[in-house]
Amino acid sequence: MYRVDFVNKDNYGQVLYSFSLAEGLDNVKLSAEQIAGTDYFAREPRRVEFECFKDAWLEEHILSGSYEHDRYISHYEVRLYEKGMLCFHGVIDTSFTAYDAKTDIISFTCYDKLKLFSKFSDLKMLYALIDGYSCGYSLGYMIQGIENKISLNIPAQWNNSYTPLNIQVNQLEILKIKWKELLSEFKGWDSYSLKYGLCDIGNNLVELQVLIVSEIPDESNRKKVKILGRKWIFYNTICPVEDTIQTVDEESDWFDVQADCDEYIESNTVFYQQAEVSALYANGKAYSTALSDNDMFYDTASEEIPVYFSGNVVPESIFPKGFYQNGNEQTERLKVLKAVLMLHHLTIITDNAGTLYLLNKAEVNNTLINIADQDIIEFKKKRINRSVPDTSVLDVLLGDNAKLKDLISNYYSEYFSGIWEIELSLDNLNKYNLHLFDKLQIQGLQYKITELQRDTINDEYLIKGWQI
Repeated sequence: MYRVDFVNKDNYGQVLYSFSLAEGLDNVKLSAEQIAGTDYFAREPRRVEFECFKDAWLEEHILSGSYEHDRYISHYEVRLYEKGMLCFHGVIDTSFTAYDAKTDIISFTCYDKLKLFSKFSDLKMLYALIDGYSCGYSLGYMIQGIENKISLNIPAQWNNSYTPLNIQVNQLEILKIKWKELLSEFKGWDSYSLKYGLCDIGNNLVELQVLIVSEIPDESNRKKVKILGRKWIFYNTICPVEDTIQTVDEESDWFDVQADCDEYIESNTVFYQQAEVSALYANGKAYSTALSDNDMFYDTASEEIPVYFSGNVVPESIFPKGFYQNGNEQTERLKVLKAVLMLHHLTIITDNAGTLYLLNKAEVNNTLINIADQDIIEFKKKRINRSVPDTSVLDVLLGDNAKLKDLISNYYSEYFSGIWEIELSLDNLNKYNLHLFDKLQIQGLQYKITELQRDTINDEYLIKGWQI
């Protein structure tokens, strides 16, 4: 019934070594396919375990330790067949390979290639793309780092394979400017010009600018200039960062010539010349803020001025910490990937051929599969018992992300509040052709398959699902 083929990364069709149940393969265990683990995000890779008798090929290519990549990953990959059909492709973790000299039996543990993500969780890179990083890019760079490290292939598909999460808000306060504190810098100066507002700086980014300029003449008509400039950039849609690089806080000596005074102002305000408005619609999102007439003067000004956001708060492309605040620091790739998975309610699953896919956990296959009552061996239903994921995974994102964390946490709290979970044993593997995300109809209610295991000995499906 079962057969194991050993192949290399360059040609899966070229079988280097093979054996079946008739040739000594024994104790084959194939773990379930699943969308989520016990804590929803920390999903275990799919796993295959099996035993076989040692021979010369296995002793040389497995037990010698001479054919391994870094971190106990064998040069050879495993493909498991059931009744001639491929049901698993993965890597051999040699740290779990054991040889019993008394029985002459080798025990193997193999994982799908998602296991490599935790094996190489320390890989870093400088995240510096001016448009940020999409979910697909975040997965791709994680894969690229592993492939460069140990020179194997990790096939993956992410283009248009997932639906980005959409959390809509209206007039959400995302920043408060300490306005009166800024104006206090000009107490004692007779007058000043004031520019305040929002601008689209491209690359999925919006900026708030404040520029205050005052010219003070003396008795001989000489002039002194004071300039204050502040900027806040909204990374990751609603996560503000004060731009300390382009901060201006200057006060000049006395100028005898107006042209020199003008040149001084121009040179110190060159980065504050973009069009500024109180309401801005950019990248499908709306930002707004405004000053009243009273806010123009220190004595009547508001203590704080808010900035509001309306639209989808979930960034389609993210900006991790590191490069963007001019620290030029590298960031762990797995942390970035985990952040986008949480932000967009995504999971990574592996098909039987070993290809990785990004999919939204809330999605369901369109076809409805009716389950006959007589095929149900065991059926249990319970309220789902899952805690809200720890949003500290979002700390890798640039900017003040407190509001984003709250909204993501609220989304998952609401999502889990309405979910019932089932455990189902279903007779007859040949009657039903089931997959993750399939939609089942059982006794008048519909469920999505979230975990699936084939029990070939008892001819049963073992299923977990969520009511939809």
